[in-house]
Amino acid sequence: MSGKYRIIHALASFRRVFLLLALGFTLLAAAIYSQSPKLDELRPHIESYLKHELQLSELKLGPLSWYWAGFLWLESEQLDFKSTDNTIAFHHGGVGIRISMWSLLQGSLMPDHIRLNGGDLTVRIPEQTGQPRGFPAHHMRLDEVNLHWQFGAWQGKIARLQLQIDGPGRSLEAHSPALRMTVRMSDDGLPESATLHCQHSDCLPEGFRKKVRGSPLLDMSLSRLSGRQWKLSASLQSEHVITLMPDSIYSLPLQALSGQIILRAGADNALTPEAISMTDASWRLGKDSISLHGSWQHGLLKLQASSEHLPLPLIWSALRPLGDRKWHHWLGQMQRGSATGIQGEMSLLWPDPLHTQAFSHEQLKYKVHAEIHDADIALGASADRLNHLSGAVDIDEHGLSARIDDTVLPHKLGQSSASLDIPWSTLELQIKGHAQIDAARLLAWRGPQQIRDWQWKQGNTDASYTLRWLINESSPRIARARLQPADSWQINIRNTPLHLSNGIVDWDQSTGIHIKQMQLISERMQGTLSLTAAPDADEQWKLLSADAQGQGDLTVIASHLQLPISHASGLLSVSLAYHDSWSGKLDLTHSSWDHLLGSSKSIGEPFALLYDGRFKSDSSIPTLELTHLYSTGSTLQTNGEASLNADGLHLKLKHLKTPAFEGALDISAPFGDSPWELDVQAQYLNRSALPDALRHTRSKDDKPWAIRAHIQRFDWADARMSGVHVQLASSRQSSGIFEASQIHTARLDMLDVNAHFAMLGKGEIDLRRLNASVEKQRLSMSARLVPEASGGMRWHGFASIQGDFGHLMQRGKLSEKFKSGEGHILFSGQGVILRAQPWWQGMDGRLRLRVDDGRILEGGSLTTFLSAISLTDLPRLLTGKRRDLSGPGIMFKRLQMEAILQDQNIRIRNLAMRSSAFDLAGYGTMDIEMNTIDVYLIARPLQNLDAILAKIPLLRDLLGGKAHSLMRKIYRMHGPFTHAQVDSVSPKDAGRESSGFVESLFNLPESWFGKEDGKAVKADP
Repeated sequence: MSGKYRIIHALASFRRVFLLLALGFTLLAAAIYSQSPKLDELRPHIESYLKHELQLSELKLGPLSWYWAGFLWLESEQLDFKSTDNTIAFHHGGVGIRISMWSLLQGSLMPDHIRLNGGDLTVRIPEQTGQPRGFPAHHMRLDEVNLHWQFGAWQGKIARLQLQIDGPGRSLEAHSPALRMTVRMSDDGLPESATLHCQHSDCLPEGFRKKVRGSPLLDMSLSRLSGRQWKLSASLQSEHVITLMPDSIYSLPLQALSGQIILRAGADNALTPEAISMTDASWRLGKDSISLHGSWQHGLLKLQASSEHLPLPLIWSALRPLGDRKWHHWLGQMQRGSATGIQGEMSLLWPDPLHTQAFSHEQLKYKVHAEIHDADIALGASADRLNHLSGAVDIDEHGLSARIDDTVLPHKLGQSSASLDIPWSTLELQIKGHAQIDAARLLAWRGPQQIRDWQWKQGNTDASYTLRWLINESSPRIARARLQPADSWQINIRNTPLHLSNGIVDWDQSTGIHIKQMQLISERMQGTLSLTAAPDADEQWKLLSADAQGQGDLTVIASHLQLPISHASGLLSVSLAYHDSWSGKLDLTHSSWDHLLGSSKSIGEPFALLYDGRFKSDSSIPTLELTHLYSTGSTLQTNGEASLNADGLHLKLKHLKTPAFEGALDISAPFGDSPWELDVQAQYLNRSALPDALRHTRSKDDKPWAIRAHIQRFDWADARMSGVHVQLASSRQSSGIFEASQIHTARLDMLDVNAHFAMLGKGEIDLRRLNASVEKQRLSMSARLVPEASGGMRWHGFASIQGDFGHLMQRGKLSEKFKSGEGHILFSGQGVILRAQPWWQGMDGRLRLRVDDGRILEGGSLTTFLSAISLTDLPRLLTGKRRDLSGPGIMFKRLQMEAILQDQNIRIRNLAMRSSAFDLAGYGTMDIEMNTIDVYLIARPLQNLDAILAKIPLLRDLLGGKAHSLMRKIYRMHGPFTHAQVDSVSPKDAGRESSGFVESLFNLPESWFGKEDGKAVKADP
């Protein structure tokens, strides 16, 4: 048989043998299966076996099923188990267990592959000191399992986890909607490599998720470098800003956080680090970033950080753990500024870096340095702050220290450089600086209330200051400043401009203010001032000491104050001091004047005013009271008291004596717009006490004034007045009064003088009423007085005189021929009152005169006869009551006159007189300056018959002619007032109508024979 056939024969034989063996095994398996127990009967044995082999304390399987797929698969839709060390537990899920045929032949149910599906798997990684738990020897797979894990204080949950564990290959792969992870272990049970990628924060530990606001991406990778050394790279990043620990004082905003850590495990426990070093770590928020590196070893953590640029609010927020809620509020007020060139380092005792623990600030050591720009520093709890600050800041465990190169002080006070320190033990701002400030704004911010109304034009000041300000208080606990005028301070205090220069002002919020040798210059004075003042418990400032000296030009001061002093010159010196009480001196030794209340003084003649007093601060307005004011020298003598405060000066001279004045003065001089007030109580006043003219430059803004005076004796030139009362004011429309019980002159006496007037402004006076008794006359007057450009006063109004007419004519030296009579004189018009000119100069108006029951000391038997036959008075003749028939001259019932007065000229328009003897009418002119008169007088001695004749028209025209008078006599009176010549003239010469028949008959002798010897005759009315 060939070889080919032998091979075919052998294969056919093997086939038969294999079929027989297969049939045998099949029959054997069928016999075994038919004789084996059911799975439910084996379940307790399987549970017991798996509990023992897998080190489980509990294991519950639901109903089992099996199938064959090259391996024996046992499945149950219900599985619960728990490991003996409580590190692993599974509930409410299903399981699939694969058992190899070889294990079955060996009688073992140990699975080589386990698949868990659904349910909840809890894994607790123990914090042990021994070797880590080994990797399982079989394969394991988790499908859609909810994993709950815990490591110490860290715990988390991963939903719908897909996990494959390759026990023999010591690897792990997992993924879920939230993460992807791979792990590969070494033979010694320690990780060889691992990666982790989290899509959002659901994959992070639960405690960590609560400390993250936002949804960051997390990437981590772990690789083993050597036996016990690993490198861990991690990054946390987000497109949007996320915040770590947002609800705590440690909150940190970021967009990216990354770094590498080299970790070396201990020899006893792979889960306990022995040393850690951090490299290439960084933090980023927008364009800002921080680079970090550091290490941990032997329980000490060290970190170093640097950054090119950071916003300052982020740095302030990092300081929040150093204080309480008030500290946090203070830090939160500062939202401006940036920091550059940042360098920092930190060390901390941290026994276990895998666990957080409370630590004291004494354990933390750190240093931070940065340059700062355009920052703001809040001043305590107030709204004030240092703005636009630039400089450098250093922060360590003891506190914050800043160098301020430049900053804008609050309330626009000015620019400053300073140093700032904040000890963490007190959280108190300690600021020391130098500044160029505006003194006006400083006083408005922190100065006394009493001087905040000063008006500043310039207040440039060099200042050094110290502030100590608790961050929870609205005002500083300590505030000090030293001020020096950079140029000169220009201040307007109650409309008084001042220049202050040189000197030093030391101000302390608690102890007060101290001014040293400050130089003061005003328009009228210059000197130096030193003082010390302090606030009391009610925040009212109280003066403790003061020294002031000054000099001024008396001419300028007298002009400004409008003092009644003429030809003032020289210097006055003022000194004022306060040490428990006030004292001072106004020295006028080096000044002179020609006239001051009737006194005069030459330069070098000693004279001074001295004063003592006290400062009264318990009133609403602090007041300097000069209780003892007196004079030295012989120029004038005075004593009194005064008070000075922010409202003004009140001067009360109880006694003042000069050659021209003796009495008391009460002067109130307010600093505001209120009028000056002068009250005079004088025993004696001479006109010489008032200067003829004050050679002052008129002030641009004259002070208003008011005067009230009571003068027992007032001498004015040749006039002597007594019982004088004067009240007047400078304000427009103000009312004034002048009263005098007597005014005596060489020419006349005036009694009970009473004048009421109004000051209309610009020198105009409305003389509403003037009444006076002038010997036997009563004078009344009302007029408006207006100053004339050339001098004097022009008046418009009227004047009335009533009284004994005869006495008035004799006193006026106008005529000696009038006696008695009740006279009424009225002038209405205008005139000019000027001392150097006669009273009638500038007069222009209308004069009216009426006299009743007077006498003319001229007459004779004819006039007596004519009076006796007066028809109207005939009844009184029969009863014996005719006074006109007895006594000297002619008695008239009424005399009236109307005239025009222009300067010295009086033009008499109508003159009429009625008596029982005859009627008299006339017209003409008078010259007051020349004392001359030129008047035509028409006498009608038969006025009784004329009255009857006027009732009969035919006889009136025939006998009385056109004049309707039986008889007229016309005279011309001309020449001096007192010795006038009287000539008889014809009606034609007097410009009158021709005489009637009877009058022509009476004039026939004169017509035929002429005047006797050509001489004029006096008329005999």
